[in-house]
Amino acid sequence: MIKKIKPIRDYLSVFWGISIVYRIFGKVTGLYEVPKWLGSIIFVIIMTVISLSAAIYFIERKNKKS
Repeated sequence: MIKKIKPIRDYLSVFWGISIVYRIFGKVTGLYEVPKWLGSIIFVIIMTVISLSAAIYFIERKNKKS
């Protein structure tokens, strides 16, 4: 199960990282303003990454005890 969850978390983390760079570039140059709907999507991605990271942590911790 962890083998399926880790790549999903990693891909979402990459998208999150790219969006941070995109937002910084937009703020610094003033060329682009990030739409509010994109901010909502990024928030959902952040919450998903946190949830998946917590799930992976607890699954690995449970497996180590067994």
